[in-house]
Amino acid sequence: MKKRFLLVTAMFILCVVTLQAQDEIEVLKNQIASTNTSMRSTYIMIRNLIYVICGIIGLSILPGKYQKMQSGDPDAGKSMLNWGGALVFVAVGAYVLQLIFFAG
Repeated sequence: MKKRFLLVTAMFILCVVTLQAQDEIEVLKNQIASTNTSMRSTYIMIRNLIYVICGIIGLSILPGKYQKMQSGDPDAGKSMLNWGGALVFVAVGAYVLQLIFFAG
């Protein structure tokens, strides 16, 4: 009789723990979903900020480099390509990170 009582008690405790775990899993799913939504919106703002910064840097630096290249400075073309390539790399990198981490 004592073994049966222990077995029933253990099964009852197991059921209670399982139900509590399922409730906690639902809470965690909701928290993960809300975090995912907030991270997506935050990343979109950061990505747009990166695009704006790249545009501002490009519009402020590259015309001066182009003028130097037109006036015959031998290193200006290389410098302009370096700056332009770096800005394109940063912009494409922001887009690729969005595709990798926030696809779907």
